[in-house]
Amino acid sequence: GGAFINNNGVFVVTVTGNPAEHKKRLAEILGTDNFQVETVHYSYRQMMRVMDSVDAFLMNSTIPEDHPLMTRFAGAYPDVMENRVKVLLTKVDDATIRLFQKDVINSPLIVFEQGELPGYN
Repeated sequence: GGAFINNNGVFVVTVTGNPAEHKKRLAEILGTDNFQVETVHYSYRQMMRVMDSVDAFLMNSTIPEDHPLMTRFAGAYPDVMENRVKVLLTKVDDATIRLFQKDVINSPLIVFEQGELPGYN
């Protein structure tokens, strides 16, 4: 699981498994029951493993700078509210997604979205 503050300012703890069992234990640990428990499919640790694979690809000095993913990659981040890893690409198409899945990681946690390279001012 993980934790975040939702858009209403409520502390939310995400868990895999039975939320009622976790809520009781978490209330003991936190000393309050003023929080919500939501069940998620993927743990924060699983999302971080995907991010580690993305980072490893980006930091791999044997990958040429003109590799299609290096020129189309605009960012990646764990989206705890949607329980997915968002991968931002400047060109989102089947060929680019397949290349990412082959060369970086093929994971059901990943959602591909359109993104732009950060500008330098």
